[in-house]
Amino acid sequence: MKNNLTEKDIETLNKFGLEINDKEKIFNIKKLNISNDEIKYIPTEFFKLINLEELFIYCRSLRKLPKEIGNLTNLKELYIMSDDLTKLPKEIGNLTNLKMLDIKCNNLKELPKEIYNLINLKALYIMSDNLESFPDGIERLTNLEILAIFGKPCNLKILPIEEIKKLNNIKELEIRLKE
Repeated sequence: MKNNLTEKDIETLNKFGLEINDKEKIFNIKKLNISNDEIKYIPTEFFKLINLEELFIYCRSLRKLPKEIGNLTNLKELYIMSDDLTKLPKEIGNLTNLKMLDIKCNNLKELPKEIYNLINLKALYIMSDNLESFPDGIERLTNLEILAIFGKPCNLKILPIEEIKKLNNIKELEIRLKE
């Protein structure tokens, strides 16, 4: 894959704590952990690291996930934790190599329907106290083996039980709705 990182990109990444000045080393990073409770946005330069396979975003104040996350098509595992994130970009559906998606976002209100493009997904964990519904199509995740949904029933208006029943490969199903 083509390395399209510029010196300015590397400078921005270094400001955010990725202290590697070798362009090739940065480009070939496979695993990245972005953890900071004060971060409200993630620079788009992080989403030029197209060789990433695992991405951990633990940023309680994160308000928006850039659409450029869809560029990380080699991702196999994605973990997102934020108290302020209310929606995911539809471009998350471009991550078709994703096998594990773990979303812990208390204020997440909706999932994009493009999430069902993640046909290689084996595990999906969703934790949100404000999730209102699921888009139609969860049965398209035919490789899904683990589905865990945690939230408040007063906000979750529609839970697609009939569609979930069509997931033939499910080995673990956990739905916890708290009062």
